Amino acid sequence: MTVVEQMMQKIGEHASRYESRWTLTALRRVDPDLHEAVEDQRGMFHQAVLTGEDDEAIKEQGEAMCRGWQAAIAKMEQSSAPEDAIMLGQDFKTGTIVAIGNQKAAMGRVIELHGTNAVFLTPDEVAAMFAGLQGVAQVKALWPGAEITRVIERYPDEAAQFEE
Repeated sequence: MTVVEQMMQKIGEHASRYESRWTLTALRRVDPDLHEAVEDQRGMFHQAVLTGEDDEAIKEQGEAMCRGWQAAIAKMEQSSAPEDAIMLGQDFKTGTIVAIGNQKAAMGRVIELHGTNAVFLTPDEVAAMFAGLQGVAQVKALWPGAEITRVIERYPDEAAQFEE
């Protein structure tokens, strides 16, 4: 394994620990200076990789990136900032939990907190599913505040019921 591959793997592990719980936007709200430092360090690591001439520089910048992620995690935990990597929804009738998030690292956190029956979706997947539900889309277009409150399962040809 090359130095670049080793450092990418190590940085990925540290980044995943952070990204499974928070977004960088949350870090920027909690500590703008640390957010800027993490972003700057990411740039320095990428620059070291792009030049590719000095394994020691790659390792040095990679280790610094790992320390940056560790500092970000510590800051977020210290601040008691709410985890914002996912949005959760639950169907109370079935107990189904759906987590929506952009960061794949959050999938592990979802399973850790809610078990293997929780479903993780990206916003694009949600959009694709919603687009496939044209009847729901039409109702939402006519009544933007409408919510699905119950789905009648006994009669598959009958539409979902909405309340405004």
